[in-house]
Amino acid sequence: WSARGQSLLALSRPGEAAEAFARCCELAPHSAIHWFNLGEAELADDQYGAARDAYEAAMRRDASFGFPRIGR
Repeated sequence: WSARGQSLLALSRPGEAAEAFARCCELAPHSAIHWFNLGEAELADDQYGAARDAYEAAMRRDASFGFPRIGR
């Protein structure tokens, strides 16, 4: 699912990428990178609140995943 999400982002299909990364988060909910990738997809899809939520979820799992593009 992660590779699918990355490919969809590269194809400028962020909504579908977000769906793929959301599936990653379901399968491995403790993985910060999946939540971070979901945030990237949501941000690319102009879903700012959802992006912030995903970034916060990544940070709860690993504090090194700070807010790369949006602040509080």
